[in-house]
Amino acid sequence: MKRTAILFLTIALTFLSQTTNSMAADFLLKQCEGDPSQTLSGSYSPLGSDFVDVVTGCDGTGSKLGVYQDRSNRRVPFGSGGQFIWYTSGGNQIIRTSLQAKLNSRNGIDASLIGANDSDTNIPLDIGTDHDGSASLSRWSSESQPITVVVSRLVCRLEGGCENSASSAKAFLEITDLEFTVRDARPPLVAASGTDNTFTVIEHYQ
Repeated sequence: MKRTAILFLTIALTFLSQTTNSMAADFLLKQCEGDPSQTLSGSYSPLGSDFVDVVTGCDGTGSKLGVYQDRSNRRVPFGSGGQFIWYTSGGNQIIRTSLQAKLNSRNGIDASLIGANDSDTNIPLDIGTDHDGSASLSRWSSESQPITVVVSRLVCRLEGGCENSASSAKAFLEITDLEFTVRDARPPLVAASGTDNTFTVIEHYQ
């Protein structure tokens, strides 16, 4: 009986130790200036027709991401432009963002930083940021309403189309540094085994 009690105590202590060590933790993802190894990369996608020039640096080939109105003397249709997108996967949630950017909204073309959650609710990440092309640091944080998508977007918002002549001011967005604090929301798998190899516990810690 005493030997059995010691065995179960050993298993319990092992299980608790494994559970404690397996609790999900926050981790930091970086791109551009904050991450010389360029381990994080936003995915570029066009919006509608191609009326923009794109810089896909911060992948080892440059120091910024950028989308620029091309001023090609072709009017930009409503909804056209371009964007960089960062997705989470596998239960990961973004609870904090820090983006060093230049946002220049001109000619009805809007430069913005947006987050979205699982219900597709758009959350502005650039509140308080001047959209005049000056460098600014945008910070957002919410542990109770995490997001799963971050978008830096340049898009025409005028139903009649946006001015795009060679002499017009250029609308653009540039990102030179970004950081995401990500929370792993999945319950980790925990395994504890008895010392005599005859008893195995498999649990999900929640």
